[in-house]
Amino acid sequence: MASKQYVIVVGTDYSSHGYRAVRAAGREAAKHPHGRLHVVHVVPSLGPLHELPPLAFSSFAAPKLTTERDAELTRLDEHVAAALDNLDLPGQLQIETRVLAGEPELLLLELAWDLRANVMVVGTRGRRQTTRWALGSVAETVVRQAPCAVLVIGPRVQLSREQQAKSAPS
Repeated sequence: MASKQYVIVVGTDYSSHGYRAVRAAGREAAKHPHGRLHVVHVVPSLGPLHELPPLAFSSFAAPKLTTERDAELTRLDEHVAAALDNLDLPGQLQIETRVLAGEPELLLLELAWDLRANVMVVGTRGRRQTTRWALGSVAETVVRQAPCAVLVIGPRVQLSREQQAKSAPS
């Protein structure tokens, strides 16, 4: 009898926070022998080009869009390979990369819903409340609306020597 696959959706923007989110998703996937890891990068919507009829832009824009999409997929694959390097991942782990265009939080939530994800992983810069209110936060939206558990990878915090001494095991 086959085991149900454990599905993980992780978003990355190529930042250090996105890199750490992909690594955390890889570590989570390592715990599940029948895992599927979906790594997503979302580019801004291309705007008016999407509103043109297919025939109108197929002759001049399609090759450019295909080339840019291929380049973005190659960049994402390299990012994922670097992030997952030296992790002990199960041989059966399936890794899929996707480049989507639109609003990151909406596309991540839709993908998690469609795939019936077990967990989503997102990175956050740890902005202050007023900045988050003014700019919005992908992580905050995902946490509030996710159809599954969410693992939020926060910014690294540099501890002073004093704090390190206090937190060291005795």
